[in-house]
Amino acid sequence: MSVLLVALAVAIGSAAPIPWSLALLAVVFLLHGHDSLVLAPIYGAGLLLVGEVAQASIDLRGVGCLTPGWIASRLAAILALSALGAGAGAVVAAAATIGAARSVALTAAGAIAAVMAVGTIALLARRGHR
Repeated sequence: MSVLLVALAVAIGSAAPIPWSLALLAVVFLLHGHDSLVLAPIYGAGLLLVGEVAQASIDLRGVGCLTPGWIASRLAAILALSALGAGAGAVVAAAATIGAARSVALTAAGAIAAVMAVGTIALLARRGHR
């Protein structure tokens, strides 16, 4: 489904479906039941990095030349966004491992919080780079 959302974004020439694709992948990661949440920060940073590159690729379609200053500022923004994703993933992983026995309700609340965090970060990234 996530790949279809990215394909839709490419087909219509809009990056709007990209955050939904990322949120879907984050939910799949959380609901898959990974035993080790150590990968959550890496996964979160990777999702944001892939999303930012996908969005930039769609937004820059047809642009012939970019200045080195623009490229440097965009790269800095992408790295900052990835670091934010790693931090958010670490917070989610720490919160999920606090309780010794996790209930279904606690797991659901954590999954919803993680999806909201990814969606918020994607929204902020999209708003900041129009």
